[in-house]
Amino acid sequence: MDIDYLMNLNIENLKQEKNKALTNFAVKKLQEVITHLQKKNYTAIEKMLILSPAGDGMGEDNYFINFGYNEEEKDLGDFLNELKRLL
Repeated sequence: MDIDYLMNLNIENLKQEKNKALTNFAVKKLQEVITHLQKKNYTAIEKMLILSPAGDGMGEDNYFINFGYNEEEKDLGDFLNELKRLL
C-alpha cells in the first residue's frame, strides 16, 4: 500500500477497506477448510480448531474454527459482529 493511498483514506473508506480485508481473510479460511474436507485431511482441520471450555462445570467443552488474527482467538459470531461494525 503506498503512502498516497493511505493518506487519502477517509474514515468511511478505511472501514470499507478493513471490511474487505476481513472478508477475504474469512473466505480464505473457509476455502482452506473446504479443501481439507474434500481431501479427507481431517487432521489439518483439527489443527485449525480452538478449545472452548464450558467453564461452569455444567456444560460441555466444544471446539470452534478460529477466525482470529493477530494472535487472538475469535469465533465466527464475534468475527461477524466485527464485520457488521465495519459496514
